[in-house]
Amino acid sequence: MTEIFKRHLRKIKPVYHALSIMYVYLHRRSELCEVPLEICTNLMGFSFAASGWNYLIEQLKQFDTNWDVKVKDSVLYRFHQSYQPKNMSELAYSCGNEVDFSPELSIYPWGSFNIEKSNKGGVAKDPYQTRFYGPSSLALIEKDLENLRSLYDYMKVHGYRPWYFRNAFIGGVFLERENGEKKYVVLQGNHRTAIMAHLGYKTMLVRHLAGYYKYISQRDIHNWYYVKSGDCSLADALTYFDCLFNLDGTERHKKIELR
Repeated sequence: MTEIFKRHLRKIKPVYHALSIMYVYLHRRSELCEVPLEICTNLMGFSFAASGWNYLIEQLKQFDTNWDVKVKDSVLYRFHQSYQPKNMSELAYSCGNEVDFSPELSIYPWGSFNIEKSNKGGVAKDPYQTRFYGPSSLALIEKDLENLRSLYDYMKVHGYRPWYFRNAFIGGVFLERENGEKKYVVLQGNHRTAIMAHLGYKTMLVRHLAGYYKYISQRDIHNWYYVKSGDCSLADALTYFDCLFNLDGTERHKKIELR
């Protein structure tokens, strides 16, 4: 890439960003909604609610007392060393349930949160290359720690500014029970969500992610990928679904060694 092209690209990017933000504001506002932090959780049921326990929020608390903490002394590192589920039945066991359906990590009875991947049964995550459990590589943990520190430093001053940066909106998927109760699974922006929860935000503005479900409803349980294929019973499917409502991280914090 020539230096001239790079200079032109630097000039074009802010214009493109401004136009894309204007387009969202004028034409795609229906994709935006305000979500209470109290109903937000991550892919493994670690809640962002004040009553829950989330390792990212615990890391932020550690930053408040030890800003320059080294990676191997960090909450994040110790979490990845201690929390190393072998498959998704970890969710059921954490809720005190037994299940026959025991898929690979990050695969659910409905498949995945991404529609295309879900239609193929979902895609398992590599436990060495994910932020949601261990034993992630040291390089990944180091990078994640520095990203969280840098973002926290910024947001303490400027707050959550999704309109200022391209692709800066937090995104996720709603789970909805038959009685209308909702849980919001954060897929994009876990660090920002943790920071807002730690800073005392009560709600956050989110945007629907293109190519992902808006809702995964209990009413559609018969059509979920692994239920429909016969690999997952209705009882097990409901157990996994309920786990993301009932788990909040406190039940695993007791077992995860962070000392």
